[in-house]
Amino acid sequence: MKSLSLFNLFFLLLYLSGTAIGLDVEFYREKIFSGKTLVVLIKDKDEKIGNVRGNFLGSEFDFYRAGDGKYFCARGVNIYMKSGKYPFSLDVRCRNGEEEKSEYKIIIEGGKIEKKDKIKIAEENIKDVTKENSDNENIYISLIVRQVTTNRLWRGNFMMPVKGVITSPFYGFRSINNGAKFFHQGLDLACPEGTEVKASNDGEVVLTEKLISRGNTVIINHGQGIFSVYYHLSRIEVKEKDILKKGDLLGLSGMTGISTGPHLHWSIFANGVAVDPADWIDGSIEKFIFED
Repeated sequence: MKSLSLFNLFFLLLYLSGTAIGLDVEFYREKIFSGKTLVVLIKDKDEKIGNVRGNFLGSEFDFYRAGDGKYFCARGVNIYMKSGKYPFSLDVRCRNGEEEKSEYKIIIEGGKIEKKDKIKIAEENIKDVTKENSDNENIYISLIVRQVTTNRLWRGNFMMPVKGVITSPFYGFRSINNGAKFFHQGLDLACPEGTEVKASNDGEVVLTEKLISRGNTVIINHGQGIFSVYYHLSRIEVKEKDILKKGDLLGLSGMTGISTGPHLHWSIFANGVAVDPADWIDGSIEKFIFED
């Protein structure tokens, strides 16, 4: 048997470990890039758990049941986080009254940037955009995607909402008219105006509104802290409280708001943090949580 170095042993213990009361704790990835989704799975084959809560970066949250004897959480890792080891703790309360706290270190690698865009927009096209209303719009969106509902609506992998070319990747930063650099928070998908935009997974429509910067906007709540957002639509075809299935039409692509051409801006948020859609599109998160 090949011996493990101390370095590799550390990662093995981090990735798959047990607790004193016999629970298996697994991490979706050994090392997480900033902007990715932290997923933790607890396997409780003897059905001991009554309740389990986690704490990451000072934020407490519940784990959700993922079938018989399994519990999970999915948390966004902020794009601005620096490389390092960050504490993650579990507080498990069993049905028989036992309680256990356990501590782990999450390895995060920060600083991943794929593209920097400097965008020029005619001043007359952004005359209504001020720092104040832009900041207010950011806060407005943030308050919506931070909401948590306990029921899971999403099923399977997320789909790309439109047929288009990725012109701005998730790990992209930009500035407008030589202004301050900011994180783009999603994918830009170039497509002709009027292209059908479809729900990337099952969920409930929680916002349909024309915003100053983002234009015609739809936000879908997929449950358990997961949201998808769709900006710059030319037309909105749904209303708030509509329940959508993956692939249902929600609008048509356009260039409303601040835009240099027809496209769809699409993002996924986990607990209020914009995350790379890649792991949600390929279904690997779903498989990690729900497949034995």
